[in-house]
Amino acid sequence: MPTMNLEEIAKLSGVSRSTVSRVVNNDPNVSEATRERVLEVIRRVNYHPNVAARGLAAGRTRVLGLVIPTGVSALFADPFFPLLIQGISSACTTHDHSVMLWLADPEYERRTIRQIMHNGLIDGVVVASMLMDDPVGQALIEGDIPFIMVGRHPTNERVNYVDVDNRNAARDAPQNHCRR
Repeated sequence: MPTMNLEEIAKLSGVSRSTVSRVVNNDPNVSEATRERVLEVIRRVNYHPNVAARGLAAGRTRVLGLVIPTGVSALFADPFFPLLIQGISSACTTHDHSVMLWLADPEYERRTIRQIMHNGLIDGVVVASMLMDDPVGQALIEGDIPFIMVGRHPTNERVNYVDVDNRNAARDAPQNHCRR
């Protein structure tokens, strides 16, 4: 069966498209009888809202871009990146978000960063690392999409980041080791 849309659900239910939208979005301003009639049609045709369309209409996609500015072969050779991807994916899942992993040749990234940032497919960006004068970082700094780095920006101290507290970890390591 082809994918149904709100207009088709409305026609089968004998209501307006806006009423179907209110039912799908659980709006309380629909009578119980109408709600049940629309829900019965939705169940019968196995309708599922288009998540991407809903996100674009709402202005939020609940998708975060994860940019790893390195070649694909280096990504899997370094044990840090798979653990980072796993941790970010787990945190996003916990908060009902998805992750779009952005892997591409650095030259391709430079050509497409602005398109990806402004096409409405992501709500924010996590940058795994950044090289000096990287155009990806510069585009994010100049853009209006929220982003955070893993580790400090090499030259801009105003960029938000998360990092390991190496000084305190080094100080605490001998004490923690001796407690065993």
